[in-house]
Amino acid sequence: MFLAAATWLVWRYPDWAMPVVIVLAPLRVELSLGSNTSDLLIPLYLILLAIAIAEMVIRDRLLLPRAGVPTPCASRWR
Repeated sequence: MFLAAATWLVWRYPDWAMPVVIVLAPLRVELSLGSNTSDLLIPLYLILLAIAIAEMVIRDRLLLPRAGVPTPCASRWR
């Protein structure tokens, strides 16, 4: 759910994406596996994934064709 909300926010407010990445960069989540503990950058990974989804999937699919420029299929039928 967090990833979907973050993706929507990045798509809606793209100017805020980089400041959020800079703020989340030093945050680490401690994960203990057995006797070892690791500090992972999970919040940073999630916001970077949200940015990638917003840029590659949502923004590319929602672009409308430019007005006045015929598509190759449309010009073939005229």
